[in-house]
Amino acid sequence: MDDSSFDTLLDRVIEEVRADPAARDKLLRALLPLEILRLPEEVVDIKRLLERTIQTQEELSATATQLSETQAGILKTQERLSATVERLSETQKEILETQAEILKTQAEILKTQERLSATVERLSETQKEILKTQAEILETQAEILKTQEELSATVERLSETQAGILKTQEMIIAKQEEMQYTQKHMLDDIAALKGDSLEMRLEFRLVPRLLQLLKLHRAKVIRSAANPSSDNFFREMNDALGQGIISDRQRGRIYDTDMIMTGVNVETKEVRWIAIEASSAVDFSDIDRAKESADILSAVYGADAKAVAAGYHTPDAVHEYAGQNGVMVVSISRAK
Repeated sequence: MDDSSFDTLLDRVIEEVRADPAARDKLLRALLPLEILRLPEEVVDIKRLLERTIQTQEELSATATQLSETQAGILKTQERLSATVERLSETQKEILETQAEILKTQAEILKTQERLSATVERLSETQKEILKTQAEILETQAEILKTQEELSATVERLSETQAGILKTQEMIIAKQEEMQYTQKHMLDDIAALKGDSLEMRLEFRLVPRLLQLLKLHRAKVIRSAANPSSDNFFREMNDALGQGIISDRQRGRIYDTDMIMTGVNVETKEVRWIAIEASSAVDFSDIDRAKESADILSAVYGADAKAVAAGYHTPDAVHEYAGQNGVMVVSISRAK
């Protein structure tokens, strides 16, 4: 057979094999070894095994994911449990401390109860003594009531007597008040006479000394007990009041000043005002009044003014106070 015939035969065989599966299998068994013929079956088994393996792996992967999520939940749960355990531990410590305090308090309560028991026993004994004493008191009270009735009768008699004494005492007090009133007026009259006598001596004894001490000349008494103020002086004070330089109270202070005088300073040739307060015994109030009067005169006339306190006697403390306030103190002799 030549090549073309063989080729033709081969082509027809191939067509028949393609058209007839049984012929194809028969040809394959004739041409291929048994192992190669079984390969398709094994490949199918391998494919199935691979599919099952892939499926198993997918299931394992899903299971692993679930396990991972479960493990994360377990970790969170463990963290919460750890925090809870810590809180429980702290709570247990607090409970132990509280229990210790309770035990301590219970011990103190027991001691207090023991003391209370002892006190109750003593109170019980004392109560017995009180009951005994109360019985004695009731007996004594009966005697007191009896004596009180007797005293009441005596008090009534004394009340009657006392009423007479009070009436007599009222008469004595009225006489004493009358005597004190008369005595006060006598003392006021004597003080007024002394004051008038002192003020009358100011011009004769004090003025010459002030002229020497303050180096003044051409002295003039503006106001004193012997020389009431001139109309000009009153008018000047009223003008100062109207201009608001002084107050009504300050004007009254000037009018109450025992003596007011002026003089010309020998060295400066300037007019100087002098406010004098006189008292048998110079005290702190005399110093204050003299200083206030001098300040008022200085404000009204715009000139230098000197405060002077004069009297028969001046305590050392008043002397010191006068020096601190710039007030001159001059002693006046009682000699005629």
